[in-house]
Amino acid sequence: MNHGLNAVEKPRFVFWAYLTSAAATFVGGIPLVMHFGLWGAVYGMVVSGVAFTMAVAVGFFFNVYVKACRIVAPTLHLGPPPGPLAENKP
Repeated sequence: MNHGLNAVEKPRFVFWAYLTSAAATFVGGIPLVMHFGLWGAVYGMVVSGVAFTMAVAVGFFFNVYVKACRIVAPTLHLGPPPGPLAENKP
C-alpha cells in the first residue's frame, strides 16, 4: 500500500504513517524494551509495524473513497438533462 499511495501521488499519507509508527515506537516500544528486554524490543517492533500498516491502510482507503465519490457523484443527476430539450418546456 505504501507504493500504491506513492503511485497516486499521495506521499503525505506515507509521511503520516511513518510519523505514526515513530510515535508508537516511542510511546509503546521503549517502555516494552525497558520492561521485557529483548522480547520487549520484538513486541515494540510489532506495535510499530501494526501502527504503520493501519495508518497506510487508512490513507489508502480514504484515497479510494475520495476517488470513488468523484466518479459516482457526476452520474447522480436527478434533474432534467441539460440542453435544448430542457429549455422548451411549456
